[in-house]
Amino acid sequence: GGQSDHRNACDPDLHRSDITQGPTCADRALAICRSTGVQEFNSYLCSTLHVAHAHRMRGYRWVDGEEHEAAMRAKTPSVMRACYAYIDQHVFRGPFVFGEAFSLSDAYLFTIARWMESDGVDVDEFPRLRDHRDRIANRKTVQRALVFERA
Repeated sequence: GGQSDHRNACDPDLHRSDITQGPTCADRALAICRSTGVQEFNSYLCSTLHVAHAHRMRGYRWVDGEEHEAAMRAKTPSVMRACYAYIDQHVFRGPFVFGEAFSLSDAYLFTIARWMESDGVDVDEFPRLRDHRDRIANRKTVQRALVFERA
Protein backbone atom coordinates (compact mmCIF):
# COMPACT_ATOMS: atom_id res chain seq x y z
CA GLY A 1 0.00 0.00 0.00
CA GLY A 2 0.86 3.65 -0.38
CA GLN A 3 1.42 6.30 2.20
CA SER A 4 -1.38 6.92 4.64
CA ASP A 5 -3.43 10.01 3.89
CA HIS A 6 -3.10 11.05 7.52
CA ARG A 7 0.69 11.08 7.86
CA ASN A 8 2.07 13.17 10.66
CA ALA A 9 1.56 16.75 9.50
CA CYS A 10 4.81 17.67 11.21
CA ASP A 11 6.91 15.15 9.30
CA PRO A 12 9.88 17.20 8.04
CA ASP A 13 10.17 15.05 4.90
CA LEU A 14 6.79 16.35 3.77
CA HIS A 15 8.27 19.83 3.37
CA ARG A 16 11.86 19.28 2.23
CA SER A 17 11.34 18.51 -1.41
CA ASP A 18 9.07 21.37 -2.37
CA ILE A 19 8.94 24.57 -0.37
CA THR A 20 5.78 25.59 -2.19
CA GLN A 21 3.79 22.67 -0.73
CA GLY A 22 2.16 24.95 1.79
CA PRO A 23 2.64 25.99 5.37
CA THR A 24 5.21 24.14 7.44
CA CYS A 25 4.45 22.44 10.71
CA ALA A 26 5.90 25.46 12.53
CA ASP A 27 3.58 27.76 10.56
CA ARG A 28 0.55 25.66 11.49
CA ALA A 29 1.62 25.43 15.12
CA LEU A 30 2.12 29.19 15.28
CA ALA A 31 -1.30 29.78 13.72
CA ILE A 32 -2.87 27.52 16.36
CA CYS A 33 -0.99 29.33 19.12
CA ARG A 34 -2.15 32.72 17.86
CA SER A 35 -5.76 31.65 17.54
CA THR A 36 -5.97 30.13 21.02
CA GLY A 37 -3.91 32.61 23.02
CA VAL A 38 -1.14 30.09 23.76
CA GLN A 39 1.55 32.45 22.57
CA GLU A 40 0.25 35.35 24.64
CA PHE A 41 -0.23 33.22 27.74
CA ASN A 42 3.22 31.65 27.52
CA SER A 43 4.69 35.13 27.00
CA TYR A 44 2.92 36.26 30.18
CA LEU A 45 4.38 33.29 32.05
CA CYS A 46 7.93 33.94 30.87
CA SER A 47 7.97 37.74 30.99
CA THR A 48 5.89 38.38 34.11
CA LEU A 49 5.34 35.38 36.36
CA HIS A 50 8.76 33.79 35.88
CA VAL A 51 10.50 37.14 36.34
CA ALA A 52 8.51 37.88 39.50
CA HIS A 53 9.57 34.48 40.84
CA ALA A 54 13.22 35.28 40.08
CA HIS A 55 13.03 38.44 42.20
CA ARG A 56 12.87 36.20 45.30
CA MET A 57 16.35 34.75 44.85
CA ARG A 58 18.02 36.88 42.21
CA GLY A 59 17.15 40.44 43.19
CA TYR A 60 20.77 41.41 42.60
CA ARG A 61 19.97 41.37 38.88
CA TRP A 62 17.67 44.37 39.33
CA VAL A 63 18.87 46.25 42.41
CA ASP A 64 22.03 46.96 44.37
CA GLY A 65 22.26 46.40 48.09
CA GLU A 66 20.94 43.81 50.50
CA GLU A 67 18.16 46.06 51.81
CA HIS A 68 16.73 46.39 48.29
CA GLU A 69 17.09 42.67 47.62
CA ALA A 70 15.30 41.99 50.92
CA ALA A 71 12.49 44.30 49.84
CA MET A 72 12.15 42.37 46.58
CA ARG A 73 12.04 39.06 48.46
CA ALA A 74 9.38 40.46 50.78
CA LYS A 75 7.29 41.66 47.82
CA THR A 76 7.45 38.33 45.94
CA PRO A 77 4.44 36.63 47.62
CA SER A 78 2.03 39.47 46.88
CA VAL A 79 3.25 39.87 43.29
CA MET A 80 3.04 36.14 42.65
CA ARG A 81 -0.41 35.97 44.24
CA ALA A 82 -1.58 38.77 41.95
CA CYS A 83 -0.19 36.93 38.91
CA TYR A 84 -1.98 33.71 39.85
CA ALA A 85 -5.18 35.64 40.53
CA TYR A 86 -4.97 37.13 37.04
CA ILE A 87 -4.52 33.68 35.51
CA ASP A 88 -7.31 32.20 37.60
CA GLN A 89 -9.81 35.00 36.94
CA HIS A 90 -9.03 36.02 33.36
CA VAL A 91 -7.28 33.20 31.51
CA PHE A 92 -7.83 29.74 32.96
CA ARG A 93 -10.83 28.01 31.41
CA GLY A 94 -10.44 24.56 32.98
CA PRO A 95 -9.85 21.77 33.29
CA PHE A 96 -6.81 22.83 31.24
CA VAL A 97 -5.62 26.38 30.61
CA PHE A 98 -7.60 26.77 27.38
CA GLY A 99 -10.47 24.42 28.12
CA GLU A 100 -10.79 20.72 27.44
CA ALA A 101 -7.50 20.07 25.63
CA PHE A 102 -3.99 19.86 27.06
CA SER A 103 -1.54 22.31 25.49
CA LEU A 104 2.02 23.50 25.89
CA SER A 105 0.65 26.19 28.20
CA ASP A 106 -0.45 23.50 30.65
CA ALA A 107 3.07 22.10 30.86
CA TYR A 108 4.52 25.58 31.40
CA LEU A 109 1.92 26.57 34.00
CA PHE A 110 2.50 23.27 35.81
CA THR A 111 6.22 23.97 36.02
CA ILE A 112 5.75 27.44 37.43
CA ALA A 113 2.85 26.48 39.71
CA ARG A 114 5.19 24.03 41.44
CA TRP A 115 6.92 27.11 42.87
CA MET A 116 3.82 28.55 44.53
CA GLU A 117 4.60 27.47 48.08
CA SER A 118 8.27 28.49 47.91
CA ASP A 119 7.13 31.90 46.65
CA GLY A 120 4.85 32.30 49.67
CA VAL A 121 1.57 31.62 47.85
CA ASP A 122 -1.02 29.38 49.47
CA VAL A 123 -2.07 27.08 46.63
CA ASP A 124 -5.45 26.60 48.33
CA GLU A 125 -6.26 30.24 47.49
CA PHE A 126 -6.49 29.04 43.89
CA PRO A 127 -8.31 25.69 43.94
CA ARG A 128 -8.65 25.50 40.14
CA LEU A 129 -4.92 26.04 39.69
CA ARG A 130 -4.19 23.56 42.50
CA ASP A 131 -6.41 20.97 40.79
CA HIS A 132 -4.71 21.71 37.46
CA ARG A 133 -1.28 21.22 39.03
CA ASP A 134 -2.40 17.93 40.59
CA ARG A 135 -3.98 16.76 37.33
CA ILE A 136 -0.79 17.44 35.36
CA ALA A 137 1.38 15.88 38.09
CA ASN A 138 -0.64 12.67 37.83
CA ARG A 139 0.10 12.22 34.11
CA LYS A 140 2.39 9.22 33.65
CA THR A 141 4.74 11.15 31.35
CA VAL A 142 5.07 13.93 33.92
CA GLN A 143 5.74 11.44 36.71
CA ARG A 144 8.54 9.89 34.63
CA ALA A 145 10.00 13.35 33.90
CA LEU A 146 9.92 14.30 37.58
CA VAL A 147 11.76 11.09 38.51
CA PHE A 148 14.36 11.92 35.87
CA GLU A 149 14.60 15.51 37.16
CA ARG A 150 15.30 14.31 40.71
CA ALA A 151 18.01 11.89 39.58
